[in-house]
Amino acid sequence: MHIRPATTTAELLAAAHLYDAEPRPAWAARFLAADGHLMLIAYEDGVPAGFVSGAGPRRAGRCPTSCGRRGSPTRSSRSTTRKARLLDEHAQPDTARMATDGRTVVEIAADLLELTGWREPDGAR
Repeated sequence: MHIRPATTTAELLAAAHLYDAEPRPAWAARFLAADGHLMLIAYEDGVPAGFVSGAGPRRAGRCPTSCGRRGSPTRSSRSTTRKARLLDEHAQPDTARMATDGRTVVEIAADLLELTGWREPDGAR
């Protein structure tokens, strides 16, 4: 398995089979151009096999966790609560959950890579 950040629209579109909805090229371009957006794609034999993505500050202390999100904090809270409820109801028993509030995308991605075994705790892949 090889993991690398997506840096082109073509990379995001090639992973379409992993998403909940068909990606649009314009969306992919905006995602890549936005400050703080990050997607790591895991490749198995050159084919996208998994991903982790997020939007937020790449450096701690740059802005609050909600930086870069659309909509009001109230709408964001309702969405987060709804998604948490759906996870509780439908996730497999071995599904891992991790706190994200107040953390950068890079910090969350690093923890996720360790949790999945895609990266050793010392940073090796």
